Amino acid sequence: MRTWYKSLLIFCVCIALMVSGCMKNNSKQTPGPIHTDTNEPTPTDAVITPSPNVYPLTILIPNLNSLLFEEAQATYDGTAQGILDAIREHYYIGENPEVLSFLITYNGREVDAAEVKNYYPDDLTSALDLTRDFATTLNSLDDEDRVVALGTIVNTFLNVYGINTLYVTVEGAALEVSIDGHVQGEPYTRISLSPTETTVPEYELTLYYPDQNGLHFLTTTVYFDGTPQGIIDALVSLNTIPSGTRVRSFDEAEHKLDLSSEFLEGLANEDSAGEIMLMGSVVNTFLAYYDWSTIMITCEQQIIQAGTQDYSIPQSMYLYDGLDTEAEIFYPDSNYEYFLNTKVNVNGTPESLINALIAYSAIPADVNVLSFDAEDRVLNLSKSFADALLAADEQYEQMLMGSLVNTFVTYYSLENITILSDGEYCVSQRNIYDAPLSFFYL
Repeated sequence: MRTWYKSLLIFCVCIALMVSGCMKNNSKQTPGPIHTDTNEPTPTDAVITPSPNVYPLTILIPNLNSLLFEEAQATYDGTAQGILDAIREHYYIGENPEVLSFLITYNGREVDAAEVKNYYPDDLTSALDLTRDFATTLNSLDDEDRVVALGTIVNTFLNVYGINTLYVTVEGAALEVSIDGHVQGEPYTRISLSPTETTVPEYELTLYYPDQNGLHFLTTTVYFDGTPQGIIDALVSLNTIPSGTRVRSFDEAEHKLDLSSEFLEGLANEDSAGEIMLMGSVVNTFLAYYDWSTIMITCEQQIIQAGTQDYSIPQSMYLYDGLDTEAEIFYPDSNYEYFLNTKVNVNGTPESLINALIAYSAIPADVNVLSFDAEDRVLNLSKSFADALLAADEQYEQMLMGSLVNTFVTYYSLENITILSDGEYCVSQRNIYDAPLSFFYL
């Protein structure tokens, strides 16, 4: 009996161990039927998510004849070392040059690469410090290849960071390499491979700027790179607009220019004459270059609300000569039978002429200028002018319209002018003014 009990106990233990082993094996399998999905991604078909630290990069390398620098597309990790590595994959600049440091500073303060666009390039200092390997490589090359190797680095860094100059040093010391036209120890500007290379196209530009008294516009011919920022830089170079002013956006089709906050700050700090000269210099220069009649100027994508002028509408050519401009104002006599005239000082804007006419009771006091296009000879006034015209008797109507027309055609030397009110032709009880008007003689 005791033997039978032992045999039974051993049998039960064996069964338990067998069941336990089966459960362990089954735990590795997925319950349910087995499916074979031929569309399920294999490791080679798996979707690869791009690394968030890989960015597109445009580098400048020589063409096949080493006569010009041309753009080549690459990727990098957003660092100066990454730029150097990308260049090395396209052109020989040494076996393993490394960046020891790269800094962009403004008045001694380090500027983050993302903030560079907020500064005027000439106000920034940039410095690239490399390992000795780079200097050794340059010294082993002939003169032509040395220029190419150095130019590839300098031009690419200038292009990537939007800067104008770059100091290149080796372990903190000046690069002891001779490059024609470069003074050792000074920063590098854009490097050309041959005298025939035009790295910055030159276009002729008529630049408008104020005289030394800030009362009259002068013009001069300069050459620039053909870009909107190039126009702004040319104006900055003559101290016409604030240093640091940058083009935020430019829509050539819509005639729209958006400038940085530096321009708005400069405008707000000017007196009436300075404001006119500041805005007029930009407006006139852009209109003359692009052959437009109007341009809409904003700052940081906002309507300009500074100074005394209305900038919510497109600006036309500023034709006046500042606060000392003399204008002949026409206004009715006390009986509204004939015109009198007098000369007054105005600031040359259409608004100043309207204000002078209001001062002599020639037009209602609530009349405002909505827009004025001197090239197309169209003056658009507020609805209050049409209301006054519609309510006027025949004699007052002639004086009202005549004072306005005579003053504007005389001041701007126009043959005739079209008067609108709130964008519509003016209508009185007797006339529809749907054609240009010339000087009124009574």
